[in-house]
Amino acid sequence: MKKHQIKLIDGTYGVDESREVLFTLLNDKIKFLNSQIFSMEERGIGDSAAKKLRVVELKIAEENLREQLSIITNSGQEIKINCNIELEFSKVAKETAVLEKVSE
Repeated sequence: MKKHQIKLIDGTYGVDESREVLFTLLNDKIKFLNSQIFSMEERGIGDSAAKKLRVVELKIAEENLREQLSIITNSGQEIKINCNIELEFSKVAKETAVLEKVSE
């Protein structure tokens, strides 16, 4: 299995910049999942329950983050953000690949 890593974010930001970076990432991921859910439901394929659960988890994380950032908004603190993406490449079972191709 081949692995690869991408350093997406590695920096120190003020509270406002941190809020913008983090909420943009969270909101984009939520939009992506909602788009997939909509597509699955429109086509009547697959079970979108796991994706719906992930949206809920991300919204809870977003609310927790909002609370934490509001506590330190005027404190003059900076926030160090490290965000790495780890990829693992593996072969897909033929049945799964065929299902995905048919559903497109």
